[in-house]
Amino acid sequence: MLFEDKNRVSVVRVSPVDAVPGVTTTITLSATVVDIDNVPVSGATVTWHNTLDEVGVNETSDTDASGVAILDVKLTDLTAGLSVFPFIAYLDSDPSTGATGTIRLASTDNPIPQINDGGDFKIDQYDIASGVTITIQAYPDATRGDLVNFYWDDIHSLGKTIADPATDFPWVINAKTSLPPECLVNGQYSLYYQFRDSNGNFGVSMPRKETVNGSQPAPTLLAPDFPEADGNGGWINSMLALNGTPASVTWKNMQKGDLVNLTWVVYDQNGVQLLLDDQLAGTVTDEQVTAGSMDITVPSTDIP
Repeated sequence: MLFEDKNRVSVVRVSPVDAVPGVTTTITLSATVVDIDNVPVSGATVTWHNTLDEVGVNETSDTDASGVAILDVKLTDLTAGLSVFPFIAYLDSDPSTGATGTIRLASTDNPIPQINDGGDFKIDQYDIASGVTITIQAYPDATRGDLVNFYWDDIHSLGKTIADPATDFPWVINAKTSLPPECLVNGQYSLYYQFRDSNGNFGVSMPRKETVNGSQPAPTLLAPDFPEADGNGGWINSMLALNGTPASVTWKNMQKGDLVNLTWVVYDQNGVQLLLDDQLAGTVTDEQVTAGSMDITVPSTDIP
């Protein structure tokens, strides 16, 4: 997306992402304003507009030193009987500078998503190893044509149009294949779903508060490439490895002098580790910056 040379609202966040009437009294919307270089802008006036009713229309708030403007919305000020309220925050009476956020009100009529976590609302390393699945049961009056969206907090969402409630529910979601790795980083998350029927009516499930405490950090770098295994099904000919085997690594904004550490771990076909982890290091040169990658050689002594 291209932006003109002007400030804009980059994101609107909603807290909590899933308000529960009778428990939640106030929902906080926060809008971050940045300039053309994505630098936060302080002192900018943000206009808030609730597109469904009069709450928030032409209300304004100014950004603080971190570029964030706040609007607090009381649940008692929202139209009774509705469950989804989209807001837009923008600058200078120009909606093209804006971003949107949605207030969602949960209902006890709609069952919470289920997870195979042993019933303790905690996903540990064993749950992750065995495969995490989310199950959404049919909500009352689910009908053909309903659009259902599942939300893993504000990290990721999935949509599904119901063709036949009898066969489309339960909706089972495999976290490994359907969600990004960020969803299983250690932390607490709110999991819920929203549905819209053919008449445009919305409903929101009760939220499930899930804690992940057994994950590995989400990867931020590309995996190493082993050129001698390319085109060979991932296998390296033992004769080619007599003098070691190169691992090619690359990352964004590689610069001369960057220090690289590569961990080499060896397992047999039964998953038994044969050697202690070997830490291999390298320093980026001008030539490697030009090439866009660097090679670190795994010594033959570390290749059983």
